[in-house]
Amino acid sequence: MRSLLCLCLFVSLIHAEAGNNGMLLIADGVGTPCPLERTDITVSISGPIARVDLVQVFRNPLEVPAEAVYTYPLSDRGAVDRFALRAGERLIRGVVLEKQQAQERYDAAIAAGATAAILRQNRPNVFTQHIGNIPPQGSIEVRVGYTEMLRCEAGTWRFHVPTVVGPRYQSPSAQNQAPGPAAPNPNPAVITAGNAGHQLNFTLDLTSPVPHRDLHFPNYAEQATITALSPSHSRIEVRNVVPDRDLTCDWTSHAATPAAGALVHQGDDGQYLALSIEPPEWRAVMVERVPTDWVLLLDISGSMSGAPHQQALDAITALIAAMDPSTDQVQLTCFTGSASNLFEAPVPATPEHTQLVQQAAHDRKGGGGGTEMLKGFRAALSNPAKANRRRVVILLSDGYIGSEDAVHRLVAESANDNSTFIGLGIGSSVNRHLFTGIAELGNGLSRVLTPGESAATALNGLLPQITAPFLTDVHINWGTVKVDQLARALPTSIYPGAPMHCIASLTDLADGAISLNATDPNGTVLTIPVQLHSGHHPSLSSAWARDRITELGNAELRNELSRTDTDAAILEIALKHQLLSRVTSFVAVDVNQLPEELRIRMQRLDVPVNLPHGMTIPGAAKGPAEANAEMGAAGAFMAIGAGGGAGGAFGNITGGGRKRAVAKYGESKASESAVSADLRFFQRHQSPDGRWDVDAYPIQCNLPGLKCEPGTARTGIDGDILTTAEVTLCYLGSGYDHRMPNKYRKVVQAALDWLSAQQGTNGAFSTALDSHCLATQALAEAYAMTNEPRCKPIVEAAVQHLLAMKVAAGAGAAWGQEGALDVELTLQAVLALKSAKAGGLVIGTGLRDVRSWLEQATIAPADQSEALLIACFVGLRTGDAAYDRLSQAVLPQLNAQGAIADDDPKGPKLRWHSDINDTLALNLALFYHQDALPWKAWNTVFRDLLTNAQVAGKECFDGSWDPALAPEGSELRAMGRLLISARSAQALEVYYHYMPKHQGK
Repeated sequence: MRSLLCLCLFVSLIHAEAGNNGMLLIADGVGTPCPLERTDITVSISGPIARVDLVQVFRNPLEVPAEAVYTYPLSDRGAVDRFALRAGERLIRGVVLEKQQAQERYDAAIAAGATAAILRQNRPNVFTQHIGNIPPQGSIEVRVGYTEMLRCEAGTWRFHVPTVVGPRYQSPSAQNQAPGPAAPNPNPAVITAGNAGHQLNFTLDLTSPVPHRDLHFPNYAEQATITALSPSHSRIEVRNVVPDRDLTCDWTSHAATPAAGALVHQGDDGQYLALSIEPPEWRAVMVERVPTDWVLLLDISGSMSGAPHQQALDAITALIAAMDPSTDQVQLTCFTGSASNLFEAPVPATPEHTQLVQQAAHDRKGGGGGTEMLKGFRAALSNPAKANRRRVVILLSDGYIGSEDAVHRLVAESANDNSTFIGLGIGSSVNRHLFTGIAELGNGLSRVLTPGESAATALNGLLPQITAPFLTDVHINWGTVKVDQLARALPTSIYPGAPMHCIASLTDLADGAISLNATDPNGTVLTIPVQLHSGHHPSLSSAWARDRITELGNAELRNELSRTDTDAAILEIALKHQLLSRVTSFVAVDVNQLPEELRIRMQRLDVPVNLPHGMTIPGAAKGPAEANAEMGAAGAFMAIGAGGGAGGAFGNITGGGRKRAVAKYGESKASESAVSADLRFFQRHQSPDGRWDVDAYPIQCNLPGLKCEPGTARTGIDGDILTTAEVTLCYLGSGYDHRMPNKYRKVVQAALDWLSAQQGTNGAFSTALDSHCLATQALAEAYAMTNEPRCKPIVEAAVQHLLAMKVAAGAGAAWGQEGALDVELTLQAVLALKSAKAGGLVIGTGLRDVRSWLEQATIAPADQSEALLIACFVGLRTGDAAYDRLSQAVLPQLNAQGAIADDDPKGPKLRWHSDINDTLALNLALFYHQDALPWKAWNTVFRDLLTNAQVAGKECFDGSWDPALAPEGSELRAMGRLLISARSAQALEVYYHYMPKHQGK
């Protein structure tokens, strides 16, 4: 069981899109320069249509080809319909393909030495872009464009362009809330102080059909130049600013009576109509309000600390001022890592109660903990809505979560005639996708309060808008116009100041007249004519498709469509209209290719981003671990088994997840310190070429005093490969890779470089299969953690060699020699394949072959514990004959024998069976099956005994374990201190490497 506990970093697919394991990465601001020099944004607004174009300029500062990776936001309402790559004088226009096909085309282009770019959607407002094979010292332009239909709310037109992705809290409790694959993690690397290194230029031309007034541009007001070119044409310009907040602007246009108009487009791409109905301002409408229960759902997590919390308090004051104390009731629900209600149930909104609400909201200041928004919503909904009252839940938050779909689904399930949801975003770079979805699925509306904006002014009329409909029984009389399909279903009520929008595809316009029929507050049936404005508006095609895709996603969240049906419908629309979506990507490939000698040396360069303006992350200054804990980073997860039963397991190696695992499963401060000391021991003994040398390692330590003893077995290259891989896995298992800024980055990089250099032309690292398996596992896990392009071909070749070494056995295959298959080698091969699979690499039928072999193999008693673990890793679980057969043979034995000898007169000691590997196997088996086995009693003794056995304060030896812990005469003992120290550390890392999913849970 030579590397059983090296299963340390089977990362989930959430890392693959963002390239950061789902963690909030705190960049150190030093090292490789940022590859993104600047972004130029040009906006043209004509009437209700905005066309937005971004030009991103990337420069490769290296002497080798580079891949720039950039995660950035676009509007949550935008239809991304343009993508191009400029290389020199060549402009390469991108095409939209199904997501996997686009990735394959990009990968093939990179392998062929061509410059290429791919743009993928992580969320409707967050995207990740890869630009590969940027020539050494060369520059590339990437052009992205989208179309957005603007909306007028309460007489004010609002428009924004987001510039930075705020760090998103990844809730463990929401990981599996929604069906289908998890959305890719949106978190890029973050610079917490100073400038990330790229600048922003912005130009907006606003042309309106009638004169506009009160044009505001608040977030960059001091840097902006606003020019009135005519009463109906204005220009806003901003130059060389730091992209750390939304570019927002608004202007006014009031309607005294309901007004309806429509843009009509007829072209080769079809016929489309965009209808807008703008009701009058709420102040002009006298309507009777329904008695309402107001539930104020306040985010008090760390990202809301400081100015955002104060603005939330101002908003609460403004909302309370609009409540009717004679009929309305109020509740305050606060959430961070947990959630609580101020009152057992909503109470009358009297001055006494509202004062308690304001004081409680003030006292519960943001400043720590994660953002468990689902818990907040569940607490807010814990009191059922009453039949004769309306319940309105108002979320006050920056929206920095990664589980939007789970929140949207809960809102969709809870919204009805008596329950409405309002999203009130607070901050300079709010996650608007969250709030827009809450409004659409919750029969409500959303608003964003930017820093410094008056809450009282921004929220004026908000409550009447949602509680007092101005028009009811709304429907459209299409006359002779033949409608093919509405992008969205029409609402049946329109509220004061909240317009209705509708885009339809037509089969025949027929020059007909369209009217809106509705009932006003006095019961009068109105017929409102719709003014048609025909012209050339090709953007309506993209806008219709974007709205239709959004509506399909909402239908899925309302459980009206399955995930499969939704994806199929979205794919058809996105391909027809060439739009980016959750199932399609843009890809652009240059025809020119790099020289042959440069094609395998591409270096990945991530674009770091600034924290949103006004945001702080408590703990960020202390380092990544503390900041990850604050943001609730999910860390790197292992998909070891198939899920369910004892075989499924997940692990967490960093941040808050690691701390939770440590606390839950029995780690101690002493054992955590022991792992840290061991890593320092390894660092002192690394050779200049990056390896850990079995017999020559002692001379590397420059501490005074006696040196460690050299190993005496496997002192050749295959032993060094095995030992170097084992030690490297210890660093990876503790969350230290070669890409994320950390204190061991150079150590890990040197080790990986040395291992890579040992690979032969046939893909093998060593003629010794165990050494090859471990080296493959180490490189595969490094690739899975970082998506480092240079690792990919190395791991792919290693996997192919490993698969070629399979030995056929019945209907399956395993590793060893024909007629004498080796269970331990097979387990090592499975670990390597699982690591490669976690990185998204192709592993053929290797795991299926092992499963088939195991289902019919007769396993010797001495090998049954390893075979049981193989069963877990290849997806067998309770109910499968092979799993049941092995578990029934192994588990009672483990439960009976234990591994602690307490009959020694000097006190309990470890019972090291045949060698330390068997003891580590026992440790993992007990951990997996701790519901049925005495894990707590075993761990308390084992953990402390192993920790106490570590050498401390002995100069060169400090942080290591004595080889004498292994049985006399064993190979492990002869290989020496490096190897036994690596495996001892792995035993102490089990708590955050594995999170078992037990039967029935």
